[in-house]
Amino acid sequence: MNSVNRVKTGVIECGNLSRVYFTGIRKFSITELVACAIRTLTLW
Repeated sequence: MNSVNRVKTGVIECGNLSRVYFTGIRKFSITELVACAIRTLTLW
């Protein structure tokens, strides 16, 4: 069995464009989203 190491990926500043980043990460079977971060916290 051929084992492939996945590339662990994190996104910093998960704002308006985060959907584009997440979609791109999902397109590659070797990537894995492991973290998201945002600088500001908005309370509703």
